[in-house]
Amino acid sequence: MTGVSCTALLSPLLLVAAPLPLAGQDTSPASRSTVATASRPASPPGFSAADRALAELVARLRVPGGAIAVCQGGVLVHEHYVGRYGPDTRVPLASASKWLSGALVVAMVDAGRIELGAPIAKHLPEYAGAKASITVRHLFSHTSGLPLASAAQDDPRASLRDVARAVAAAPLVSPPGTEFRYGGLSMQVGAAVLEVAGGKPWRELFGERVAEPLGLKDTRYGRAAAVLEPRVAGGASSSVRDYLRFLGMLRNGGLLDGVRVLSPEAVEELLRPQTGAAAMRGVVGLRRAGSRYALGNWVTHTGQDGRGLWNTSPGAFGCIPWLDRRNDVYGILLIEDRRGARRRAGEVPDVIGAVYEALGLRRP
Repeated sequence: MTGVSCTALLSPLLLVAAPLPLAGQDTSPASRSTVATASRPASPPGFSAADRALAELVARLRVPGGAIAVCQGGVLVHEHYVGRYGPDTRVPLASASKWLSGALVVAMVDAGRIELGAPIAKHLPEYAGAKASITVRHLFSHTSGLPLASAAQDDPRASLRDVARAVAAAPLVSPPGTEFRYGGLSMQVGAAVLEVAGGKPWRELFGERVAEPLGLKDTRYGRAAAVLEPRVAGGASSSVRDYLRFLGMLRNGGLLDGVRVLSPEAVEELLRPQTGAAAMRGVVGLRRAGSRYALGNWVTHTGQDGRGLWNTSPGAFGCIPWLDRRNDVYGILLIEDRRGARRRAGEVPDVIGAVYEALGLRRP
């Protein structure tokens, strides 16, 4: 499918067979994929290598399906679905959740509710002493110096505020701002800051300031509203349709379908490196040499002015969304492979590389 605006909802194709629900997925009729393999048109010849790589990956990993969708110049130039996946199939994002969470952070800055560089003690007074200088910027760029794990985070009865209190009692791993350590706990503390500053639970804040203005239908945190402590760094689920709308909004400087979701300044803040001179410790795979971290997303290329030009937020299950502002390309590769050790090094990024070859661009 080509020539369709990426800011429009991807229209489901003709229903041929109802797919079985994925594990943990909402099984209501509105949530199910309405795309079946037999109803899909043939892919453009130039993308055949990418489509073949995706199909081979899905078959080898024995996962329910996979998807790749790409926009260039704000236009949907290619989408391809394998197995049970379609535009509205919702799957867990793992760390691709972080980018969505970062968007709420800068939305709250836009609203005047928080300041990235202000001490979080303004909202969480238990962060005193050696922790008094921790900021929201530190928390969402993995440079807070807080530990990477806490028993409170694994307690389903614990609220975000409970987690923040527990972490405040733990010793620092490093002084705030001096070391980058990739993990999710600091973002849980940051989410507690947003809840206090916004006066509402995380899910409500995200809905009001990100999901509803964007028209996201398939994006949510956690599997049940009764869970008090949503994993903001890895607990969201979404679909190709929704995540493309999110990326399109970023590509348009915070505007989508005439609705201002983020200010242009907020978008730039979300996408620019935030780690400063912090030493990069314990970095994960899929990070190329020289990459830095922004707010919930990686920056692999920057401009001379420090703007993020190639940003991504890969998840452990195989989801890779990206925004390439050098070539005006963005897209998402979506699979759910919970046993990621089965994937060969570079296997998922190779699908994206084949997409770039089809576009006549250098592999990222």
